[in-house]
Amino acid sequence: GDGGGESLVKSEGSASKRHAGGAGGSGGEEVKATIAKIRMRNFLAYEDVEVEPGPELNLIVGPNGSGKSTIVAAICMGLGGSIKIMDRSSEGGFVRRGQDHGSVEIWLNQKGGEMHIRRDISHSGSSTYHMNGKAKNKSDVTKFTRDNNIMLDNLCHFMPQEKVQTFSTTAGKPEEMLEQVQKAVCPEAMLKLHQDLKEEQKKGSTILSDHEAASKLLKEQKEKEAKLADEVERFEKLADEA
Repeated sequence: GDGGGESLVKSEGSASKRHAGGAGGSGGEEVKATIAKIRMRNFLAYEDVEVEPGPELNLIVGPNGSGKSTIVAAICMGLGGSIKIMDRSSEGGFVRRGQDHGSVEIWLNQKGGEMHIRRDISHSGSSTYHMNGKAKNKSDVTKFTRDNNIMLDNLCHFMPQEKVQTFSTTAGKPEEMLEQVQKAVCPEAMLKLHQDLKEEQKKGSTILSDHEAASKLLKEQKEKEAKLADEVERFEKLADEA
């Protein structure tokens, strides 16, 4: 894992989360929440480190093993992300070696004021959560991230290095990639319209399939009718001759 203890190179910028389309469908970009500070204690290689991003783009620069990806992992875990996002088998794997507990704290600035989220992780693999000092469930944290359009499970929105290969695979599936991009940048109303369009397309395909089946059945019935007409004509001739 990333090492370096206190050897972190701090950045100027932010890990702000954005979505296209402002409130009320204005079409502008609205920033719902920005990360003001991240604190990692006994988290992977870090004993006690704070990162204070700025309000715009962040670049964290450092040699291999200096702890860059650890900050990404801290954002994910601190915001209630699943260990599957980071390709880990246990939450306890994030606790610094030799320690029983670790924690990640994230301070976010939002319109309603500051939000402070703390996730305490035990070496045994369990987590507890606090939001602004009050004990909460993981579902409370994930609701907050969802309400602020923070999508940790969307590779177009949050992509740790462990998922780069998965992203390249998804890029080969245009429909799936389009859906992920839309979720990351489009207003919710546009997503609903696209889903409605897909449903209508399914209905249209079903109607077309039913029509083709009915046309085939009609053709078969007409062929049978033609054969029966020939038989009737033959019998009528035989009757006349008799």
